[in-house]
Amino acid sequence: MYGDDRHASSMAQKDRRPGRWRGVLAGMLLAGWALAGCAVGVMGADGREEVSGALEDIRRLVRIQEQAIQAGDVARYMQTIVPDDALYWQEQQHWAADAVTFVQGKTYRRAVKKWIERRENEVVAAVEQFWTDGRNSFRVEVPIRFRCTPDGWKDADLPFWQTQKKGVAAKVTHRRLLPLAEELVERAEHTRQRLSALYGWQPRQPVTLKLYGDADWFRQSVKLSLPSWVGGWHEYGESIKLSVESRRFLLPAHRPIVHAAVIHEMVHQMVSELTNDNAAYWLQEGLAEHVTALLDAIPENNALPAVDPETGWSWLELAAVQLEQLPAEQAEQYYRQARHVVAYLLDCYGDGALRAVLAQLQQYPCIPGSAAEKQDILHRRTVQALETVLEKPFVQLDREWQHWARAQA
Repeated sequence: MYGDDRHASSMAQKDRRPGRWRGVLAGMLLAGWALAGCAVGVMGADGREEVSGALEDIRRLVRIQEQAIQAGDVARYMQTIVPDDALYWQEQQHWAADAVTFVQGKTYRRAVKKWIERRENEVVAAVEQFWTDGRNSFRVEVPIRFRCTPDGWKDADLPFWQTQKKGVAAKVTHRRLLPLAEELVERAEHTRQRLSALYGWQPRQPVTLKLYGDADWFRQSVKLSLPSWVGGWHEYGESIKLSVESRRFLLPAHRPIVHAAVIHEMVHQMVSELTNDNAAYWLQEGLAEHVTALLDAIPENNALPAVDPETGWSWLELAAVQLEQLPAEQAEQYYRQARHVVAYLLDCYGDGALRAVLAQLQQYPCIPGSAAEKQDILHRRTVQALETVLEKPFVQLDREWQHWARAQA
């Protein structure tokens, strides 16, 4: 998870309705078509769209999604998702699990607002989602591809543009982001090579970046409970998601911020894959911050941030903090202190010991669910791995870190 407030204000003026998604494309409305039994209605002589066949099936599919979330039925929701896109499937599994909890006690709505485009075996529609608890609310309209499959129409993610090189792919929501995507593909490949040299990491699946030119599309694609300060995201088995709504990210002076975000999230993917997703939240964020500072081009990241163990969290307290529940200022403190703990481990025990800890964690089976859902057990597993490799009890390591941290001040 990467917080964009740490280097720049997260958002500028929003381009919420890019021209590509305005209105319904005339070609779709004026021509009837059929795909494997999926039929689309035509414009009636009286000027009204006769929605039938596929269009009604897609509306029904979206109603099923709405009802599944309202009923807390993740399995039913997942029946509406294309099964052949492993990254999107995992993303939606995590999204739905979060959503059914988040909408409890709230009003939640999901509906097709308009038809946008037809493609071979696909229809693109603008789908609106809305929730409110009576005081706060969130409404977003996102273009979604629906694909005709042997089992009927399925939700198949946003209609991205894509660029790819070697083992890295980048998908973008807006055409203007394609030059940035091509640059980030190069940056990601360079980062993969460096991480391979440092930790022996070879990605289990191609690194996939998704760049969102609208902050609300990014939030909706990650999860409804996402804090507003988050600008980057990765969970085990998912793509790397980045919010790049601000057009300043297209300027050369601001590219290092996006480059740093890619490095940070790729470290998360590496740690998850090297440990079967068993690394503690603090270890994930601390190592991501440490390696990003090592590899990025932001000079102010070079120095280890000061941490006062007398006023900050103890290591045990840090492990219990729920990062995603923190406001931006406290989240910044969490990142600093997590980086500090990892810097202590590397300074006192070396890279080899850390690699051994990651290898020890890989011996555990992967637990389904998001990192936040399994935070406690992942910390316990990480403590056990540390104690096994370093042959010291965790309480002693905590005291050592506090002594080390005071010496750095």
